[in-house]
Amino acid sequence: MNSLKALLAIILILGSIKAVSSQEVSQSEFVYVSELASSGYEPFAVSSTASASFGMKKGATMYLCFLADNDARSLKRREVIRKTFEDENAPRILPSIPVVCVLAQ
Repeated sequence: MNSLKALLAIILILGSIKAVSSQEVSQSEFVYVSELASSGYEPFAVSSTASASFGMKKGATMYLCFLADNDARSLKRREVIRKTFEDENAPRILPSIPVVCVLAQ
């Protein structure tokens, strides 16, 4: 009896995977995390499987968010921070860390 239940569960799972994989994947523009936060989206943790840093969710709508930084901006931030340790009056203006979020379907 238990093996029959397990077999039925496997069949249901395989059937749902086929249904999901046959759906058309749409396209959308990425948005910055600050836009989502100001619109009432809440952060949630994700596994690193998709290489996302975290997710943002509002109702049933979810986005996966990724760092979109480059070496030049990262180097500039390190330089500015280092200079502030050497001179408290040094300017503290540095490049923001771009975090872009992609709609999860």
